[in-house]
Amino acid sequence: MKRQIAGSLMCIRGWLGCSLLFLLAALCMGSPLYAKKDVVVQFDSGEFVYSNRTDIPTNGWHRERVPFHDYFAAATPLNRDRKVLWAQFEFTAEQRDKTPLALKMDYTTEKFIVFLNGDEIYRNYSVPDFQTFASFAPAYVPLPKRQLRGGNNQIAVRFETQVYWCLGVGNVSVGPETVLRKAYERRYFAQFLGPQIVNGILGAMTLAAFFFWLARRNEHTFGWLALVGAIWWLRNLHYSATDPLLGPHVMWEITINSLFVLCISFFAFAVSVLNVPRPKAWILGASVFGVFIVALRFTLISQGWPDLPSFLLFVPYTAVLLAIYIRAFLAEKSLDRIVMLIAMIVVVGSAFHDFAFLAQISEGATFQIQPYSSVLVFSAFWFVLGRRFFTLLDTVEDMNVTLENRIDVAGKKLLESEALRRELEVTLAVEKERERLMLEIHDGIGSNLVTALAVAEKQNHPPASINTLRRSLTDLRMAVDSLEPVEGEIPLLLASLRYRMEPELSKAGLALDWQVEDCPPIVWLDATGALHILRILQEAVSNIITHAQATLITVQCRRELFGNRDGVAIMIADNGIGLTEGTKGVGKGIDNMASRSLSMQGEFSCQNNENGGAVVRLWLPNALERLAVI
Repeated sequence: MKRQIAGSLMCIRGWLGCSLLFLLAALCMGSPLYAKKDVVVQFDSGEFVYSNRTDIPTNGWHRERVPFHDYFAAATPLNRDRKVLWAQFEFTAEQRDKTPLALKMDYTTEKFIVFLNGDEIYRNYSVPDFQTFASFAPAYVPLPKRQLRGGNNQIAVRFETQVYWCLGVGNVSVGPETVLRKAYERRYFAQFLGPQIVNGILGAMTLAAFFFWLARRNEHTFGWLALVGAIWWLRNLHYSATDPLLGPHVMWEITINSLFVLCISFFAFAVSVLNVPRPKAWILGASVFGVFIVALRFTLISQGWPDLPSFLLFVPYTAVLLAIYIRAFLAEKSLDRIVMLIAMIVVVGSAFHDFAFLAQISEGATFQIQPYSSVLVFSAFWFVLGRRFFTLLDTVEDMNVTLENRIDVAGKKLLESEALRRELEVTLAVEKERERLMLEIHDGIGSNLVTALAVAEKQNHPPASINTLRRSLTDLRMAVDSLEPVEGEIPLLLASLRYRMEPELSKAGLALDWQVEDCPPIVWLDATGALHILRILQEAVSNIITHAQATLITVQCRRELFGNRDGVAIMIADNGIGLTEGTKGVGKGIDNMASRSLSMQGEFSCQNNENGGAVVRLWLPNALERLAVI
């Protein structure tokens, strides 16, 4: 996230820096920079007259300041058909023999002719009915030495246009050819060649937005952006389209009225990119208002109003649009909305600058900056949309990473599930094998022992033989019981032992005191462990029956801590004679019991009871600290 913010800040700084450099370069190219030592006459006023004459008029001249663009007078019904303007300037040429002189005009109309001291020296067309659409181009005209005279010299220029509001002249200068040539080249780049270049860039970005929209029709923002760029590109055509198919007048009307379509598309783009609620209603309202402004403009013009003031109708339109951007910025002070607000301020500022320049309210940059603002603003919008696009790509990449992680987790879970499945299969196989063994023992060995015991009892075999058979049968049944799944429940295992041993206890005259409590299951207990427990307890009961001379046997089971480990304690006690010095070392029974306990990580003890008799104690942990070697 920090890298994205840093990258975005670098991009916006770069965009602002390039924008300022572009404007500064244009301002430098357009400004009349002359060295102090250069002798350049820049006229601050001149004489003007509207006349269709082909030769220099002899009367009707009136003095006006330069630049001259009598927009309001030209727009009146009286002067609207007057599409020829004459301008006249006087200068002194003391150094005509030393330095070649030239004439530079910052703005010219479609057709113009230059006269020096009454003689024609230059015209920008050769065919009388020549028409051109391109305008506002600067002019550079060398002044022939043979036409110059000592003292006062007179320059007259005949301007002709098909569009009345283009009639006028910019700054006019006379000076050394080398100086004015450089100034002309800067001016030509700033107000004519520069707009052509930026309009080409604008067209390329517009095509990119259009093709992106074609590929993703649901991205309406790119569609509106493409429309904004297309209309803006059409408006800038008068800088390069010299011979339009529809003719200059029709093309100028299209160019002028395209401004209204541009505002509507600009409005639609704004509500789309800023996610304004009810965008369709906003766009419909802007379209209706735009049609109303166009109709009102034609009405005002037909009533004799000049064309330029009709553009003031855009002020409320612009105010609403600017308010939308400001409100969006205040609601969310993000980098995207800062860039869009700056872009909107650039649009409004360039529009008011060009209006003031054309209305001769202020010279400003001395040329129209709207073409430059178009590509800068369009670049800003591309920056915002591109940043959003790359943010979406980052989101998709993050989602892919998240998805990959989830797939890895799911894969691990699947492997674990597969391992559990295999373990379950093994468990089921073991269970089946256990059931088979139990069935075989019961139906085979067990059945044979029962038959042998019955035969021995009928044939009055020695008691020792009969008891051996009975113990063997009991052992076999306990082994079978150990194969039964008890799921770690010690009370259940003890209940099985009680069921098997209770008949022998009754025959031996032993009463049973059963004190078995509920205990937590021992999760690690398997068939082998269960058999170990049963063997330990069986050995303890057998020793009591054989040696203790007891009348009562007590079985206890409860949850108990041994050190800091949780577990289950099993105790078998009697009220007999207890352990004597002779009985402690007889046989290996106690050692075997201790060994079985150790294999289960248990604790075993066999000792005399304080109240008489002996007690066998077995403690088993709930969880193993290590795998026991059984």
